[in-house]
Amino acid sequence: MTVVTRVAAWVCVSLLPSNGSTREFSAPVEETVQVRAHPGAAGKSWRRVTIAALPDGLGYAAHSIPDGGDGSESRNELWRFTDTHLGQAQGRVRIALSNAQDSRGEGEWAAIFGGGHGLVAGGARLFVVFIDRGVDGWDTGDFVSITTGVRAPVDDTETPASNGLGEPALVDTDLDGSADLAYAGDLLGNLYRFDISGSDPSSWRAVRLFQAGYGGPPSVRQPIAERPFVVRHPGQGGFLVVFGTGRGPPAEDPAGTDIQSIYGIWDPGGPDPATAGPRAKGERLVGRSLVNLVDESSGSFETRRVLTGEPVRYARDAPGRRGVYGWYIDLDMPRARQTLQGNPNPDRCGGAPPDAQYPGERVAGRPIPRGNLLFMATVIPRDTPHCAAAPPGSVLAIDMVTGGSAGTAVLDLNDDGHIGRDDLVPFDGGTAASGIVLDGTAFSGVPCEPELVSGRDGSAILVVGEGGDALSLSIGSAGKPRTGRLSWREIPVEGP
Repeated sequence: MTVVTRVAAWVCVSLLPSNGSTREFSAPVEETVQVRAHPGAAGKSWRRVTIAALPDGLGYAAHSIPDGGDGSESRNELWRFTDTHLGQAQGRVRIALSNAQDSRGEGEWAAIFGGGHGLVAGGARLFVVFIDRGVDGWDTGDFVSITTGVRAPVDDTETPASNGLGEPALVDTDLDGSADLAYAGDLLGNLYRFDISGSDPSSWRAVRLFQAGYGGPPSVRQPIAERPFVVRHPGQGGFLVVFGTGRGPPAEDPAGTDIQSIYGIWDPGGPDPATAGPRAKGERLVGRSLVNLVDESSGSFETRRVLTGEPVRYARDAPGRRGVYGWYIDLDMPRARQTLQGNPNPDRCGGAPPDAQYPGERVAGRPIPRGNLLFMATVIPRDTPHCAAAPPGSVLAIDMVTGGSAGTAVLDLNDDGHIGRDDLVPFDGGTAASGIVLDGTAFSGVPCEPELVSGRDGSAILVVGEGGDALSLSIGSAGKPRTGRLSWREIPVEGP
């Protein structure tokens, strides 16, 4: 059943000023790692380490607690890290075992994060900060700053545009427990692959994988602010990188009406990605159309959304033929002129078709995987001149490989407690699984990063909302999981 409820474990981290004077830049991240407890320690020990942004968002601090404690012990600050190439912190720090080695030939635990947003000079960068080396102060070689080589352009006033790198997704390609690749995007719409697989950090490099834009050419750049979702491609090798564009919540850019998109980019590997050029979207990706439908027979979610488009037949470039390297969905859907029952659908918000009904709509947070689907939430600006009464956002269920709709119903749209054929919508002479546009009268919050709560019986609840108020949606699954083991947590084992 679809209900509005309070979920105690759900916290929507704000990236915006809460009262005009304070700001939360990233949630603390905790991991158990091997690190010295203090500069004079003879060796490393397993300790719980938390890392979070400094109060001004221009650096990070690490604290440790002895591993195995109950959390009541006093926290020991290990270090603070700042750098001239750091902007405002964005997203969460990733803590992982790196391929770099210490003096004993053991892997170094590292904090890995993007250089943040708001940078004017120096270009977007990925930072790999070795946690143990900072205990006795920072020196050359204690951290690695990998530049993308892409600087912000200069506008007509000779003022550089701000740029910066967001939260990275990490991949362990050989399943040995260490991070080998990182994927992250910048505010200029560039998606990068960082190769951090070598034991010598001087060999670590960045390559641009894709440029996100709308319209053109030249296209309007689409900022990539959230961490991508990465999965091994099930049939072609390499990895599929899924992400949405848009610069944070609408409150950060309330008047922004640029059209944003959702992308699925196949990265087969190699130093010269076929998708790196500015025309790759139109030449090497398959476009999907997201159609707004209005069903007056629905008691809960009147506006539905169905994905349509040609099949995605992945293939590499070949002589005389461009390959197919993924899909995209532009969030430029016009309103439905009529309801599914044939009645007029008045223009309650935005312009008439073919204009986008909700310009400025963007993805909120990371995609949530279940089976071969990704559940994604979007936010819709509510205080733009075109959309003063817009709903708060939507929830979409997208096949991660094809960018299409689910083959079967996955949301309990009619509130009968079951997910089945009655939850499909009439479409194009048949029926289709759909996403939903949230009803602003029933859900007054703002969608942010969704959370998945799984039950013991295989059921699951998708939680979308902020603070203590959240919308809980019963969801199903489609197909077998395709994720494999792309992340890890090393569990220390005491020796004899």
